Amino acid sequence: MFDTKLVSAKTSSVTPKISRISWYTWPYCPLIAALMLALLLRVILFIHAGGVMDGDEALVGIQAEHILHGERPIYFYGQAVMGSLEAYLIASLFAIFGPSVWALRAESALLSLVIVWATWKFADVLALHAHLPQHQRYYFRVSATLFAAVAPLYDTVLELRTLGGYVETFVLMILLLLSTLSLMQRWQLATPLKELAWRWAGIGAILGLGFWINPLLISAVSAASVWIIGSCLLYVLHWHDYANSLRQAIALILRGSLTAVAVLPAFCLGAWPALEYGATHNWLNVTMILGRAGQSTPATRTALVALYLHCVAPRVVSGALPGENATSAAFHILPLYVGVICIAASGGLTALSLFWRQQHLVQVRRLTLLPLLFATATALFFLISSPIPVFCNDRDITGRHATPLMLVLPIFLAAMLVFADTLLRKVSAYFFEKRSNFKSPDSRRSVSFIVTSLCLCGQYLLLALQAVLLITQASSYPLAHPGLTFQTPYCRDAPSNNDQVIAYMRSEHIQYAWASFWIGFPIIFKTQEQIIVADPSDVMKLGDLVRAGKASMSSYAAIHTYLADENRMPHYIEQVLYADRPSFLFFVWHNDLHPPFLRYLDMHQVMYRFVRFPSEPGMDILLVTPLSRTVSPAESDTFQQIKLTSCPTRFGPDYQASDNTRNELTAVEIENLRLTGTMTGTPTTFSEQSRTSTNIRSL
Repeated sequence: MFDTKLVSAKTSSVTPKISRISWYTWPYCPLIAALMLALLLRVILFIHAGGVMDGDEALVGIQAEHILHGERPIYFYGQAVMGSLEAYLIASLFAIFGPSVWALRAESALLSLVIVWATWKFADVLALHAHLPQHQRYYFRVSATLFAAVAPLYDTVLELRTLGGYVETFVLMILLLLSTLSLMQRWQLATPLKELAWRWAGIGAILGLGFWINPLLISAVSAASVWIIGSCLLYVLHWHDYANSLRQAIALILRGSLTAVAVLPAFCLGAWPALEYGATHNWLNVTMILGRAGQSTPATRTALVALYLHCVAPRVVSGALPGENATSAAFHILPLYVGVICIAASGGLTALSLFWRQQHLVQVRRLTLLPLLFATATALFFLISSPIPVFCNDRDITGRHATPLMLVLPIFLAAMLVFADTLLRKVSAYFFEKRSNFKSPDSRRSVSFIVTSLCLCGQYLLLALQAVLLITQASSYPLAHPGLTFQTPYCRDAPSNNDQVIAYMRSEHIQYAWASFWIGFPIIFKTQEQIIVADPSDVMKLGDLVRAGKASMSSYAAIHTYLADENRMPHYIEQVLYADRPSFLFFVWHNDLHPPFLRYLDMHQVMYRFVRFPSEPGMDILLVTPLSRTVSPAESDTFQQIKLTSCPTRFGPDYQASDNTRNELTAVEIENLRLTGTMTGTPTTFSEQSRTSTNIRSL
């Protein structure tokens, strides 16, 4: 693998020596080290989070399990805009290692390593495009790769979340930018048409996959389109720098443009699942994509600008997670300031280079112009997105749409480090030239020593800044909240660990239950559908239609049609709807000892058993099993009034409590339980005459 060379002996009596190149001089050694570091940090984050997964991630895992059993889905359940490629990749890991949260996370972790590798290649092509000297090209490439490996925590968390194709889209984005830059470089060198056609075909395949997987790719498509069109126009306008005549320049552009037809068949191949689905479903996927665009208003755009500048973009740059404590937040201060300064400096120097064509400014422009186009496109498409909740508290509803900025953030950081290194060398060279003004040799030697020392100090400071930045970002990983890091922003009350709930349901032979899908889907996935938990929201709406005389619960076909139109997993609802005495799982405040649902059962004289499990600080999960009869969510509008499926702190500030209060009863609760005689150790029947309960706090 490594090169060796023989050193000839001066005489025949001397044995030739073999000079080996050390392992650390291998060109790909920094890449291997960065990949290992990236994998280590992601494994640490997984272990620290303890296998937490939210409902959407669990649904991707369920789809992967269905693929192993012969199902061939094209899109994520209930959303004809997010392709199921991620589920197929996860299914391949399930086939090898078996279904588990760890196998689910392994897929996104491996793809995040592809992003690190693509950053290495992208930085290398940018360095060639900027005509950097060999040592700066190496420095730029290694720095960008390390920043991609030790990405801000916020960005890494989104990379690792299996939400239906985000990390796959990130991979396609950076590959599209890399392919576009490489295509234009080869195009202007009069490359053979066959090679250009293959490069166009690669771009077409990326576009097709992006059309199927996630329309978020549109920001990279826009940046690539502007780059290709702008490069062609500049080549013609400045033909004297590249060709012998204007006619020759135009001919070269037309020659390469003819090979662009290779994009179409490659696009169709990459988008084949989406095209097949559209042809058989009245192009519902295309309609949904177009329906998401153009719905914003001036008011929402103004709110989104404020949200982006003051909340979303700072989180993407710094890595801060919603709801962090002060200690964790402190680790994101330095990355925030350094990142913002580097992005602003890149934009400012690039703009300055358009008026002052100084060599080093032109190099900065060549390094950062395409990343700046991509960052701008990402921000613009975030701002013109459809109306969504616009607030920045302890939640993050929209940040994932702006996270693609993370793909070019390492380029901005590395470019500014190279530019600072260039300034140091330029200043050093200037003072070395001025040594001749000193007549004394001692003075000249002193000046040389001082200039050299200052230059070395400056370079060491740059390396120290880079090291501190990487260490700071890496240190934030184990400080993340283990229960909330991978939890959905839509329901922060969902339990980070539901093993107690599953163990109890299995021990009591509970196979069917009603619950919010934030509670239900993880249980279904972990039990491999041995326990079916369905969201009762659509059944409660159906009950309203029945009470209004617009529907009937006796018509199975009508119920089946209604649920198929309203819910992403209707067969789960049907199984629970027709089950005998299914249980109920719902959130209750920690100090709410007798919630409204139990009072409803008391009023209707329904005997039941209930068990309380800890969920998140301040919040518990109540599992209620009706014993005397089946209780249907459609039988009363009371279930909607008490918000049976809602998350109590969904859009409010998170309940802040120490871990010590999580599994302990308050003094008031203990006294109430003592007075009512309900301090027992095993689950027992609850009725109007005998009120006993079990409060499982820890096992």
